[in-house]
Amino acid sequence: MKYQRVVVGFGIIFFILMTVITTTWAIDDLRPRLAVVRFENRAQSMWQLPEVALAIQDLAIEELLATGAVRVFEREEIDAILAEHDLAFQGLIDPQTAVEFGKMIGVELLLVGRIESIDLREAGGGVSLPIRTPLGGVRVSQRTRQASVNLNLRLIDVTSGEILFSRTSGGDSGKTTTRITVGWFTERIQGGEHILEAAQNAMEPMISEVVMAASAVPVARVDTTRYIVRVDGREVLTDLGVQSGIRVGDRIVIYREDEEIVHPVSGEVLGVETRDLAVAYISEVQEKMSRAVVMEWFEDTSILVGDRVRLEH
Repeated sequence: MKYQRVVVGFGIIFFILMTVITTTWAIDDLRPRLAVVRFENRAQSMWQLPEVALAIQDLAIEELLATGAVRVFEREEIDAILAEHDLAFQGLIDPQTAVEFGKMIGVELLLVGRIESIDLREAGGGVSLPIRTPLGGVRVSQRTRQASVNLNLRLIDVTSGEILFSRTSGGDSGKTTTRITVGWFTERIQGGEHILEAAQNAMEPMISEVVMAASAVPVARVDTTRYIVRVDGREVLTDLGVQSGIRVGDRIVIYREDEEIVHPVSGEVLGVETRDLAVAYISEVQEKMSRAVVMEWFEDTSILVGDRVRLEH
């Protein structure tokens, strides 16, 4: 009896966990989709390096992912789409081009960033101690580095081109590095780079406002009862367009409807037998259709125009 109670208890816990997980997946499906475009860099010439803009773009992606409130495109996905279409927006996006770009990759929102300025200041000094060692004299020095970064963020609704949020914010970071020099031997006690920390301090108060603005944007639900409209080898076209909510990278299953299942007495159609044919991934989203590449076949059967498509989360 005790063993049975334990089994029942574990069964209840398992059911609750599955319910929570299923609910979480459902909530995830309703989050708006957002892409962070490579930041435009207007900082001083010494900071006009691609690595600086990329690092701050990645920081914005990490900050947004940490909120859990939006589905965020990875930078590599965006770069791959740009390369495929021979485009290079790199932050130079206005509301008109935002609509074009957003529809291309299947998102509701674009976050456009601009680095307005970067300032790094250093000061310090040292003193020799009245201590002698076999390695030589002892000297203690300190260097203070202070960084200031100003960023601008804009959130654009790709459906209408409307700018939902725009703000410029600054952040600072500063630390002191202490060195103890004994003859030729030096030990660093404390130090670190500060530009990214300053950028993070500038970005954090804006991210919460970006998420609030993003949460107000209606999210299109994907209609999974769609069709294959063209087949060209491993590449297929579906009638899932921008309004369906499909996005680049989504996994779809291509299946075929076979015979109807009819009740032997009443003659009522109870359903339709289906066969999964292949798995494909969306590579491009257009206004009224999308392109996908087949990556896996379930059986040795050709895909035909008229076969059905369903989205898998």
